[in-house]
Amino acid sequence: MLLTELHSKSEILNRFPVNIAVSNSDELFWSSISKVRNKDKYYLLAIKNVPKYLTISLNDDKRFRFKKYPSIKGYSICLDSYSEINTYMHDQFNNKTRKQIIKRIIRLEKSFNISYRRYFGEIDEDKCLVLLELLKEMILKRFQERKQESDALKNWTWLQKNIHPLILAKKASLFVIYHEEKPISISFGYHYGSIFFSYITSYDIDYYKFGLGHIMVYKKLELCFKNKYRFLDLGWGDLEYKRRWCNHIDNLENYVFFPKYSLLVHFIAFWEGNKTRLKAYLLSSKLSTLIKKKKILHSRNNKDIRHSNRYFFENLENMNSFGNLTPIDLKNKENFHFIPILNDFIYKTEEFYVDVKIFKLQNDKFYLIKGKTCIKKLVLET
Repeated sequence: MLLTELHSKSEILNRFPVNIAVSNSDELFWSSISKVRNKDKYYLLAIKNVPKYLTISLNDDKRFRFKKYPSIKGYSICLDSYSEINTYMHDQFNNKTRKQIIKRIIRLEKSFNISYRRYFGEIDEDKCLVLLELLKEMILKRFQERKQESDALKNWTWLQKNIHPLILAKKASLFVIYHEEKPISISFGYHYGSIFFSYITSYDIDYYKFGLGHIMVYKKLELCFKNKYRFLDLGWGDLEYKRRWCNHIDNLENYVFFPKYSLLVHFIAFWEGNKTRLKAYLLSSKLSTLIKKKKILHSRNNKDIRHSNRYFFENLENMNSFGNLTPIDLKNKENFHFIPILNDFIYKTEEFYVDVKIFKLQNDKFYLIKGKTCIKKLVLET
């Protein structure tokens, strides 16, 4: 992510007289504090994945220069032509899709005690680290289920060290969707002027039925309109939900900065730039797509332990014939595998979660699941 690179490489970047501006405006996105010294004359700097709505220039083009190379596709939402979210969604989605997104938000809020919170400018450090750790757990569970590794975890040590001061300085934020006191989706993003970079987002897979990924984008867009942002940048990564939400899809660019007078550094810059070009090509090539499809197929053939049980519901008129039954304790870790089943039942029946209980019958295969207005027999298939 561009902002992670700018923050983590700020000491190196300040050795080059670099300006980054927002296109079609007078807004300065980034300006280095040049501290060039003689011993730095062979230094080289690469800034990766720069979106095309940013323009880069050098204050000192007599001593320094840069080259840019095409990178992978970037996905962002440009809001210049819009003043509120409904107008944007009307242009971006057909009527059916718009209704589905709104319906999922209503369904989530009808089924649980849901609240939304953005931590921006103020947060307790311990709470900040707890939320970051929960975000990491969500990412690990999602990618474990898909049998893949997450690129988001590569800079985690740096993030743990810097997230709190960045939030206090209003250069970053955490946006959280809560079910009561429980975070069920967490998003970390950077803020620079009129641009909101959504860096890392994940959710509790037990709530996947409710489409938390789409709900999170919707809520962040609401924030963008409220706070007059021009861009909501969703970064790179060719994911279906990004293609659906984004109206600004284009190749990112990699910049390599170096002094003019060194042939050695010229060669290194050429090598560095073309190396990143090759990586971008491989990531976007058909070969990469085939590898991803093979991994997904492999993950489907190798069930995750947490979701190894298959189940179905059978209709019941009442539960009088079963006598007095004791509901299972869903706070007990041994029963955590019932939570996604419970949420599936809630999603299908539109029950409120506090009204739903699961009761055990003769053995580990048969259960009753009962809400305020609906009752089903739950059958587990092992």
